[in-house]
Amino acid sequence: MSALVQKATGTNASGTTVTVSLTGVTAGNLLTAIFGGANGTTGATQSLADTNGSWTPAQNPTAPTTGEMVGLYYQPNCSSGTHNLTLTMNHTGSGELTICEWSGIATSSPLDVSSHTTDTPSSPITASGTTTTTDLCIGVMCNNSGSASTGITDPPTGYTTIYVQQSGATLDAMEACYKTGVAAGAQTISWSYSAGTNADAIFAAFKESTSGANTTITPTAGSDTLAGVAPSVVAASSTVLIPVTA
Repeated sequence: MSALVQKATGTNASGTTVTVSLTGVTAGNLLTAIFGGANGTTGATQSLADTNGSWTPAQNPTAPTTGEMVGLYYQPNCSSGTHNLTLTMNHTGSGELTICEWSGIATSSPLDVSSHTTDTPSSPITASGTTTTTDLCIGVMCNNSGSASTGITDPPTGYTTIYVQQSGATLDAMEACYKTGVAAGAQTISWSYSAGTNADAIFAAFKESTSGANTTITPTAGSDTLAGVAPSVVAASSTVLIPVTA
């Protein structure tokens, strides 16, 4: 099963960039970067740079209206050491950027599914997707809260908080969350909020690694199996010797 190794957050109440650094990263893990901020103008855009590797957007939609914007990026099979991130907006506004390191994720083509829910003036807002394998699921929403405290659902049911900003005094309200070991199927994350006029949300699911998974061996009666032995769970790396009857 995947696990959150470490995380770090950087914020900027007003500007065109947001920066954050993560040190002591282990090679081969997955990195994700989650962004939320005030866009200031319709059609605002964002981009992410790193001193130690390149990033792929799971979702980095153009801002639909004035108020808020979200983004979720990932770097699979990452390099070790320090990662210094800079997210650049094409306007002046507030921004919040969180980088997370995850273990137990597939090192090649890890993104299973992602989606973006465009801005909506009504609560709740949901983000969803249908996963095809056992996944790490991540959700993020940002609400154009102005100066009010929004009371965002934190965390959504069944999820664990990555980052939350309830007050919009200098930063847009935002919540990010995750859940590991999620079985294949339809997934939905829902956030309620009490203030603000617009909200945007992203859902992304990353495939958990199958290496090191346990295998269950269940002997059955027959000429080529070992009868009368209870099922056993063994590690994938184990060597199992099973005697057979003549």
